[in-house]
This record gives sequence, C-alpha cells and structure tokens, in this order.
Amino acid sequence: MKVALDATSAFQQGAGIGRYTLGLLKALATYDRDPRHRYILFVAGPIRQVPDWLRAARNFVLISVPIPPHYMAIIWQRLRLPLFLDLLVGGADIVHAPDFTLPPVLRARKILTIHDLTFMVVPQTFEPALQSYLARVVPRSITQAGLVLADSYHTRNDLLQYLHTPPSKIEILYPGIEASYRPVTDSGLLQRVKEKYHLPNVYVLSVGTVQPRKNFSLLVHVLHQLIQARPEIAGDLHLVIVGGRGWLEQELYRTIETLQMQRRVHILGYVAESDLPAIYSLARLFAFPSLYEGFGFPPLEAMACGTPVLCSDRSSLSEVVGEGGRLLPPVDRCAGHSIDLWAENILELLQSDSTRRTLIAAGFERVRHFTWDLTAHRLLDIYAKILS
Repeated sequence: MKVALDATSAFQQGAGIGRYTLGLLKALATYDRDPRHRYILFVAGPIRQVPDWLRAARNFVLISVPIPPHYMAIIWQRLRLPLFLDLLVGGADIVHAPDFTLPPVLRARKILTIHDLTFMVVPQTFEPALQSYLARVVPRSITQAGLVLADSYHTRNDLLQYLHTPPSKIEILYPGIEASYRPVTDSGLLQRVKEKYHLPNVYVLSVGTVQPRKNFSLLVHVLHQLIQARPEIAGDLHLVIVGGRGWLEQELYRTIETLQMQRRVHILGYVAESDLPAIYSLARLFAFPSLYEGFGFPPLEAMACGTPVLCSDRSSLSEVVGEGGRLLPPVDRCAGHSIDLWAENILELLQSDSTRRTLIAAGFERVRHFTWDLTAHRLLDIYAKILS
C-alpha cells in the first residue's frame, strides 16, 4: 500500500486543522511500521524542522515544494491546473487530503476529510470571500472523492442534509488527543508557565481562534455579570482566551471595551502546544460556548488535564463531550437567560468541590474513547477497504 497525504496543514498551520493533521500523521507513523506500506507526505512551502517521530518512521517520506500554500491552492483549486498529486510524488494507490479540498489526482483512489460544514451552516461567521471560496471548492472536492471521512456523526448528517452526499460514501473517523494532555502537577513548571503568560490566579479558560463562531463574547458578559452580582466570589475571577486572531473578531473587542473588562479578559494568541497542558491545569474551569463545531478538541484536552468543563450543547459537541462535561445552550447575541445559566454553572464550580470532583472524574472517563491509536487503527482499516 502506497499512500500520498497532503500534509501541508500539518507543517504550515498552528490551529485546529493543522494540529489534527499533525496528530493523524504522528499516529500513523507510530502505529504502522509495516515495511510493505509506504506513506509520502506532500508539503507546499518550506519546512522549518522535521519532527523526530517522522525521522524515525522508515516507511515515511517527506516531499516539499517551494510553493507557498496560498499559491498551491490557487494552482489546484482556482486555476485547476493538472498538477496531479499522485504523479508529483511518484505514484500512489491512495491520495488522502485531510483539509477539506482535494488536489488533482490522476489514477489513485481519493479520500477527503471534511471536519465540518461551518461555511454552510453558519455562513454569517465567515468572511464573505472565504465563505464563497469554500462554498465552491468543498462541494466539488466531495463530488470527486471516492470516500469522505467525517470527524463526527453530526458532520456526517450535515453532509447528508446540505450536500446530499451518498451515505455509502461517508465514514466516521473520530480524531484523538495527544497523550501529553494530562494533569500537570509539577509546581515549578506550573509557576514558569504562569509567569510566562502573566496568568491570573483564578481564571476561566477558553481555547479557539478568535472569531464569531466561538462565541467568546458570551463569556465576557457572564464574567461581567458575576463580578457585578457576586463580587465576594468572583472578585478575583478572570477570563483567559488562548487562540490566534481569526476574522470578524471586532465584536469581541467591542464587548470587552463596552463592559470595561480590559483588565479581566486576557487574549493570549497562539501559545506553544507544550505549554497548553499547564494552562489547562491552572484553570479553575474550562468554558466552551461555541455555536458550531465539527468535532471540538479543546473540551477533550481540558478533561484530559483534569479541568471541569462547561460546554455548548450545539452541533457535534454533545456527541464528543457526552457525560464528561456539563452541556449548556449557547447564544449568538447573548440573550439574558443564557448568560444567567452560564453564570449559575460557573458559580457552582467556583464554590462546590464535590461538583468539580464529579465532573473531573467523568471527564477522565470520557477521554479514554478518543486516542490517536484508535484513530490510526480505524484509518488503516479504511485504507484497506477502499483498496479492496
């Protein structure tokens, strides 16, 4: 079996899709050492550093071309030039594109991963140009693919509903989370991370690219209400958001300014992934009021680090979080009753150690269902299935 994977996102992106692809590749490289199987990783743009796990995988080959990812997307998706990926890498039985769009393929079987249909389900949370681009190229890629991998049953249902994808063409492949996500108990490490990012003593944590879909404004309103209504409990409480700037983020900054929460809300931008377990572990609780997710890594990462989770009940999140966290309805315009509901639950977790212990134990149990070993094992079965 010879598999070519478009690994560009793994080496050129730091957000969700890049982390997903990197985790998938690492899992395959660790799990499948069969010398009869060859994996060719294709990357557009420069590679600053080849990770150790890739150097150790003798059945993996890395090929990069000096064309930035943006221009590669123009060549493949806008101009649709016949630079066939399977030919560029010297032939392949399977081409797997793990980032929404399928490159030109001449002979190989084609597998495409679709993480979500955000651009169709909640198009108002996208910049118009990006939404328009995805609305053109993603349906075309799905039509061309022989098999579509969905991150969740919810994404599968969206594919059926919005794009009428044949059910027989879709397989569910749950991602995993890295084993490095576990409770950090080293006090020295915790103190170093706290000082590095100037973290407050007591904070609610949320993680995600700053964009309307993440609904961070709700948390600003909730924190403001708690400080006003229960200063004896929430007087030292802060909100920490980990995530790079995305698009249409001005609403969040306006909310922070209007409510005069500049000293209570800390937007860290991207942080080193090696520091994330400590940031999760230092948090009093994790809150994730997202309006739509195809999967949702952050709640699982928080649970793995022993942090109690409050999470939106929208889209795939109830499927992923299950009983490992407390599910609450999010809002996109901060309706008063939802602010009250989130505030009540945050207040309970600040006050009740027994509730915290119950949620932490449920979280540890839940994350056992999402490991990269399980993902790699299932993906190999899928590869074998499409070849047969």
